[in-house]
Amino acid sequence: MPKAPSTISRIFAKISSWSRVEKLAETLWSYIFSWIPFDKIGSDWLDLDSSVITRYGKQQGALRGYNPQKKGRPSHHPLLAFMSESRFVVNLWNRSGNCKSANNVVSFFEETYGRLKDKIIFKGVRADSGFYVERFLETLESSELRYIIPAVFYRNLQNVVWELTDWSFVDHGYEVASFDFKLDNWSKKRRYIAVRREIKKLDTSKAVGKQLSLLDLEERYTYSCFVTNDNTAAPEQVWRDYRPRASDENIIKEYKEDFAFVGFCQNNFYATEAGMLIRALTLNLMSLFKREILGQQKAPVERLKTIRFKYFITPASLGSGQRYAILRLSVTSQKLRSKMISLLNRVSSYLPVFGFNCNAVGPPKQQTG
Repeated sequence: MPKAPSTISRIFAKISSWSRVEKLAETLWSYIFSWIPFDKIGSDWLDLDSSVITRYGKQQGALRGYNPQKKGRPSHHPLLAFMSESRFVVNLWNRSGNCKSANNVVSFFEETYGRLKDKIIFKGVRADSGFYVERFLETLESSELRYIIPAVFYRNLQNVVWELTDWSFVDHGYEVASFDFKLDNWSKKRRYIAVRREIKKLDTSKAVGKQLSLLDLEERYTYSCFVTNDNTAAPEQVWRDYRPRASDENIIKEYKEDFAFVGFCQNNFYATEAGMLIRALTLNLMSLFKREILGQQKAPVERLKTIRFKYFITPASLGSGQRYAILRLSVTSQKLRSKMISLLNRVSSYLPVFGFNCNAVGPPKQQTG
């Protein structure tokens, strides 16, 4: 007999239309933004990315497209937006697996920016080369937002980069150059920053970028190239401002591995997106916990499995005494007990933010049992 669907699956199966998942998303993001400490964050980068999630069934939207890990397998291809430095997910749209990276990215950006523009100052917008389309750049320019986007190495761009002569040294094995360039079908020239890396001077793992094998016959360098509307910053500064975007891959990895981003898939496309949104809520709650409770405001931060081992699996019992609810921790070390009490007091101070009131953490002298 076929296995009966779980209660959770039945709940998500009710979100079977775009209007229902849109209502869920609107409510969920409003709730999340109500407790993200925007006033403390002040400013951050808005990073956009896409991810490929391989599917092993005939779910709606699971279609063949770009899938570097499982070529030929059907997948979903969601769009994600991050506040990169503070590590909060601020938007998510699921898409069919046959979508290109830039599909719907303008609408996705406009929705994300519309929700956030009055809450935080943006240092700029970063994305990967899949977003290298002029319509997206024009949208960022009209919003007066600084951007740094990797360029796709079309053949005419390769020729321009190869012919550059005014390279400037920035680090061991690294050189940068700046130039203006217009793609054939684009409306105007834009500023580009080229980076080349001398392969012999770097570890193979660090020699990222593209080799211009048809031009660089000796294969001495790998190259990267970025388009930007920042016409004042030095080339090396533009490059250094983009480099931290690599941390987004760690956020996506944590999303997939620690919060089952890829593991919950319903037959209905919108039910699957609803599951992704709920996982965004839990990821953001954990980001808030790391930032405000554990004080981990800058990368690297601890993964969920480490936090679970250090804090969440501590045995405890909830009792009462003198009109207080008392949490009795099974911790023998006085130093660890003091740390746990401090963390619990910080958590307790945040509960009103979420609409709860709790006396689980009583006076310090009553919490040593």
